[in-house]
Amino acid sequence: RRPLAAGCSRVYIDLGCNDGLNLRRLFMPAVHRYGQSLFRELDAAVAGGQSNRSDICAIGFEPVPANEESIRKLVASLRAGGQARAQLLAVFPAAVHATNGLATFYLDQNGPGSGGAKYHNWGSSLLMWEAGMERRQLRVPQVGLTYLLERLHGADADAEAARVLTVMKMDIEGAEYDALPAAWRAVCARVDRLFLETHDRFFSERWHGHRAEMGSGEGRVARLHELLRRMDDERRAGRCRT
Repeated sequence: RRPLAAGCSRVYIDLGCNDGLNLRRLFMPAVHRYGQSLFRELDAAVAGGQSNRSDICAIGFEPVPANEESIRKLVASLRAGGQARAQLLAVFPAAVHATNGLATFYLDQNGPGSGGAKYHNWGSSLLMWEAGMERRQLRVPQVGLTYLLERLHGADADAEAARVLTVMKMDIEGAEYDALPAAWRAVCARVDRLFLETHDRFFSERWHGHRAEMGSGEGRVARLHELLRRMDDERRAGRCRT
C-alpha cells in the first residue's frame, strides 16, 4: 500500500491530542501563541520558523470521546480556512500502544461533573492508575506504534517516504512504557524529533489516588529510561535518527 505520508514534506504526529491544542498552535500560531518553552521548541522542530504551515502533514490520535467533537470541528476549520492544505490532516479516536486491537480505556476525574472539565480528561489512560477508574471505563480501538509508523512512512525505512522530516509528540498517559519499547527501532528509523512526556508518577505511592496494585511499575519505568539512554547512544553512533 502507498504510505500515507507519501508526498509530504513535513510530518507531525500527535499521540494524545487532548482537545487539539497543539494542532491549533501549529497551524494557527498568530491566534494560539506558544506560552511554554516546550511548545515553542516543538513548533520550531516542525515548522522551522516558517510562517506558512499549509504543507505540513499531521496525524493525531485521541481516544477520549468527549474530545472527539472539538477535534472534528478543528480539523474541518483548518481545512476550510486554508491553514492546512496538505494531503494528510486527520485525527483518529483511538489509543496508541504496542499492538493493534481493542483495549479497555479508563477516564480520569477531570471530566464533566468533576470540576475539572477544562482539562479535557487529560489523565485518561490505558492504565488504571487512579482509584475509582474502574467505574469509568470503555472499549476503544488501539493502534500499534510500529504499525502506525510503517503505515505512515512505509515498511522500508530507506524509502523516500520514510526520510521526510518527522516530529512526534507522545503524551499517552502511561502507555509509553509498553508502546515505545516495542517500537523503538521503527521510531529510530522514521522519527527525527521525539517529544515524550513520561508518567513515572503514576507508580509512586505519593501520587494522589495511587492504586497499591500499580506498585513500582513492574520494572517498566526503569526499562523505559534505560531504553531512552540506549536510543541516545544509538543516535550518537549514527544508528538512530531520533
